[in-house]
Amino acid sequence: MTEDTAIQHLKDLLRTTAFNVEFEIDQDTHRVITKVVDKDTGDVIRQLPSEEVMRIANALQKAQGLFVHQEA
Repeated sequence: MTEDTAIQHLKDLLRTTAFNVEFEIDQDTHRVITKVVDKDTGDVIRQLPSEEVMRIANALQKAQGLFVHQEA
């Protein structure tokens, strides 16, 4: 099965569910964020990585940037 075929198969399966799967790139960490969203309400049911993990990753990245800047 090719990647395009697999993606189309996944889209077909999701049409029959009560939720959507969304993908986005975090602007700060450039990590892929996957969200499961309720089709009717638009509420995020689940996010991977979680918001808490993304906040920690952003804080660590900023702290690392400060350390590198101070050493230079």
